[in-house]
Amino acid sequence: MEHIAIYGAAFDPPHLGHMDVVQQLLQQFDAVWLIPSAKHAFGKQMSDYQLRLKMLEIITTEQISERDRIVISTLEQDLLEIAPNQKAIFSFDLLNEVQKRQPQSHISLVVGPDNAKPDVWKKFYRHQDIERDFNLIVAEERLPIRSTDCRKLLRTTNDDLSHFTGAGLAGWLRKNNLYI
Repeated sequence: MEHIAIYGAAFDPPHLGHMDVVQQLLQQFDAVWLIPSAKHAFGKQMSDYQLRLKMLEIITTEQISERDRIVISTLEQDLLEIAPNQKAIFSFDLLNEVQKRQPQSHISLVVGPDNAKPDVWKKFYRHQDIERDFNLIVAEERLPIRSTDCRKLLRTTNDDLSHFTGAGLAGWLRKNNLYI
């Protein structure tokens, strides 16, 4: 039985903190699915979906040696295309869809410490069903980097961003004048 970690986030932009979590997950799981939010359940405004997919490709290619165990999934976007009037794609629905597509796999949802806080976790749609039907993993935040800080640095300075995103993505972000 394959063990799959589902790690969803805005990835706006993805950063070395995200990649550190992926490295942790690769020690425990057969595969890690990175699933960028297509329509955030808490209403967060995000950059273009295709740009965020491209950024994930760049950073995982540079930072993850076991790239063959990483799936960058468009599942949230695919589900939105089926139901375009959907308010958001909820973790519960996403996990059920993954389980339907991977019926012989054991599926785990990965959340950060911020989403694992009881007052936040209780806001997740059908959080009790997620706990009952799937394994919940709280990622250890060893690199306290925030996408918000990356965007702010890009807007306000010409400082080197590679300590947040790695050299490849930092150069690509600067070259394409993103978040300015």
